[in-house]
Amino acid sequence: MASAGMCDNVLASTAVGQCQVFCEDVRLLSEERMRSIMWVRSWHLLGRIAAEVFDDARDVAQGPERIEKLFAQKSCAQVLRSVDKSNQLVNAACAAAAGVSIIAAFAALAHVFAEEDQLAPSGNHQD
Repeated sequence: MASAGMCDNVLASTAVGQCQVFCEDVRLLSEERMRSIMWVRSWHLLGRIAAEVFDDARDVAQGPERIEKLFAQKSCAQVLRSVDKSNQLVNAACAAAAGVSIIAAFAALAHVFAEEDQLAPSGNHQD
């Protein structure tokens, strides 16, 4: 089996021998990643919408054409390195949204409990 280092500068279109097998394996991994992305997007409505907005902002279209373009422009090793790449900006935005949501939930609960305290009879009044 070829390693990424051995095939560092080899494009899929020019790969031969072990590097061709390596490129085929990287392509399979890329296609599996795409299927996973599409499955998650089909399952998670808000996640899909957010991902599509993010893709539109970056002018990226997910799909087989994107994989073909990557393999035409980058070596198989470069494509492999980008398969497991996460976007730190998206991760930070999600963490911030989660933090704001948690704070808002606690604030809403505090408001509900405060209203209940105001409506509850005090028990110290005499008739």
